[in-house]
Amino acid sequence: MKTIKIIEVIGTSSASLHTFGERVFEAVKAEIDNNEKVVLSFEGLTALTTGFLNASIGNLYFVFGDKLRDNFELQGVDKPKWQEKIQDAITLGTDKELSKLHQETWDLATSY
Repeated sequence: MKTIKIIEVIGTSSASLHTFGERVFEAVKAEIDNNEKVVLSFEGLTALTTGFLNASIGNLYFVFGDKLRDNFELQGVDKPKWQEKIQDAITLGTDKELSKLHQETWDLATSY
């Protein structure tokens, strides 16, 4: 089992940027692609945004779906608001229609 500490992957205690989420996604994806079980640690983080979570957790659930059930767990998520945001990202990643709508909205918003 491989533990990935978000704070080490992004180099800061503020998990606030979409690009940080992409880094975490790639780190976890590489391990799961190698059939490793992954523990993703939130320990030491002071900030957590929806953009970060959608790019990391949401994309992991979008790509791997049910495979994460046995190969992936979260650690150090003690704040109820963070748990809620994480659940929203999981919902976005597992609901293909909602994910498509979110992507279309993102594309529209960033096209200006």
